[in-house]
Formats: sequence, C-alpha cells, structure tokens
Amino acid sequence: MDCVKSGLMEERFVDSAGFPPVDALIHRAEQLTGREVWSNEQPVEGFTRLVSSLREASLTPTGVKRCQDMLVRALVNRVRIREALRTNPQIADADLGEVVIIAGLPRTGATHLLELLAQDPTNRVLRLFELLNPAGLVGEDQRDLRLSDAKEWVREYYRLAPGMESAHQMTADGPNECHHLFSNTFESPIFSFRADVASYSQWLAERNPSHAYREYQSMLRLLRGSGASGQRLVLKDCFHPWQLRALVDTFPNAKFIQMHRDPLEVLPAWCSMSCMVRSMVSDAVQPKQVGEHWSREMIRAVDNIVSVRRDHAIDKRFFDIRLSDFRVDPIGEIVRFYEWAGCDASHLRTTIIDERLPGRSRHVYSMAMFSLDLTVHQRAFSAYKERFRC
Repeated sequence: MDCVKSGLMEERFVDSAGFPPVDALIHRAEQLTGREVWSNEQPVEGFTRLVSSLREASLTPTGVKRCQDMLVRALVNRVRIREALRTNPQIADADLGEVVIIAGLPRTGATHLLELLAQDPTNRVLRLFELLNPAGLVGEDQRDLRLSDAKEWVREYYRLAPGMESAHQMTADGPNECHHLFSNTFESPIFSFRADVASYSQWLAERNPSHAYREYQSMLRLLRGSGASGQRLVLKDCFHPWQLRALVDTFPNAKFIQMHRDPLEVLPAWCSMSCMVRSMVSDAVQPKQVGEHWSREMIRAVDNIVSVRRDHAIDKRFFDIRLSDFRVDPIGEIVRFYEWAGCDASHLRTTIIDERLPGRSRHVYSMAMFSLDLTVHQRAFSAYKERFRC
C-alpha cells in the first residue's frame, strides 16, 4: 500500500538511537503527504512541547515507535485536513446543525451512553475509523482503507494493553471519542493519559484552549459533511471538563449531557486505566506517580465543572444523568434527555437495545493502589458531590 497516497500509517518511522527530534518527525510526515507540514501557518507550540516532553520520558523501544507513529499520524492528519478544507472552502463555515455533546468526567458510563445513542438513526456519531483519519471522508473511495487501518489500531492497542479490553471496549467501526481529533491539535490531556509527559502537562494546564477548540470545530465540519442531512450530531470527549468554558463558548447552540459518579470512584478507575495505557510505551510506570498526576488533574476538572456551571445561562444547557440511575434504566434516562431537549422520543424503546453483557470481566481498582489519601479527596470533591448528588 502506498502510504503517501492513502495517508495510513503502515510504514513505521524507527529511530534506533532514541526518540527523534522535531525536524525528523516533520520530515517523515512530509514524506507521507508530499506537502509541507506547516505551509503558511505557524508551527504548533503543543507539538514541540510534546516532543520535548516525550524525549524526557522513560520509553521502551516499542514505546518510542508507538509515540512516533502517534505524532506522525497527527501531523499527516493536519496536512490532509488543511488540504481538504482548502479544496472544499464551503465546509469552513458550514452549519453543524443540531449538536449534542457528552461532556462529563471519564469512567462515568458515558461510553455506554454514546453506544446506545448511536443506535438511534436520527443521530450521527463519529466512528473510530473516521476519527483516526478525518480528512479521508472527502471522497468515499478510501473508506475500506480507513476501516482496515482502524482495525489494526485496535488490535495493536489490545495486544499491548490486554487489560484494557475488559476496562474499555471499542471497535474500528464503533462510536468513539473526540480526543482523537484533539490529538491533531496537540492540545489535550489524552497525551498525559498515554505517557508521562510532565512538562507538557504543566504547559497545557496554563494554555488558553480556544484555538484548539476552533480547530476541533473545523474538523467536525469536515466530518459532518459525510453524514445524512438532518441527523443530530452526537459527540463525546471525556477531557471536555478540563476546558468546559471553551467548549460551551465554541458551541453556543449545543446541548450538553454530563454523566455523574462519585469522583472517589472515578479517580482510581482512571488511574488504573492510565497505568495500563502508559505501560504500552514504558516499563517504568509508577502507580503512585500516576495517582499524584491524576489527583491534581481530577481536582482541577471537578472544580472547573462546578465553577463553570454556576453560570445559570450555561447550566440550563446541561442535562445531568447519575450513573446509579443510568445503570437501573439506561433507556429511560435517554428518554428523559430527549424530552428535556425537545426531541421525539416515541421510537426509542423499540429502536435502542441495550446489549451490554453484565457478566464481562470486572475492572479492579482502589484508592490505595495509587497511594491516594481518602480524607484529602473527600474534602476536594465535596462541592461536586453535593452539587450533583453523587
């Protein structure tokens, strides 16, 4: 397969001497696309910050290859997205139509919610094969190539982190998260979920996310063009709580769903998953260090949710679902949302089928596994728990 023509990452860029510098990664992306990476735009600071941070990380040889592929894929996507928007200028200002965004904390049942909403034919969700190669949707001749690429991505993901298959199920053609699109902006906490990138994480925490969200919006317009007209666009990214103000400002007409679960359960569950994913690229993962990082980040996300939603004009755009209620009657909670949103819910009980099996392997975790102080976090999460009754 010709990677330059297809845009897929079958060829591996391997630097046996260690993690490559910025210029080498850019050169590889330009080989694959036949285009300049930055062209008339300024180099993206997040990219250089992330490369610098990864060069400081304790990566295995497999980890180096995987992170190289991740970065080159994002650079290739940036080029192809830019070219797609240039050759289809009408997309730049296209109306996204009705938009629903699931914007709660991770590990709150939102993936299950998205899977169920994807069964409603009036909804348009984004599939993993689309998210990994968004510009490929301009011209459907590459659909099979993109699907094959995504299947290989999933196989490799579960091969390197077998524990993730029970903790987080996904398929190449199933609905997935928009953090794959944010990867192309080089501004997302997904990178610190995947690897120990401390200096990058510190930079990101102080970064104004507005530009990244505008790029995200442009990618959605590109992807939206392939869906049936009139469909409701349903999106999800578990990292939105960190940048909630930018999200609501970028999508002033969207409706939002937040799933809620006790953060004392969310935090260790998320730490466990991060450990599994970081182990794909490093054999020096330290649970205590992972716990310290995500403790800071989760407190920041929870505080941000509470703070942003104090604004009544913003708060009334959110529909809240407690995980405890969702587990009892998931379809009923979706019906409640549709009725709140003014959408027709009459077909849902016959259209949506909950096929998730209750007997699958359990994801085991605890606060103690990550040296997390229960008393400290009870105090830190108290305002959120009181506000959302979880």
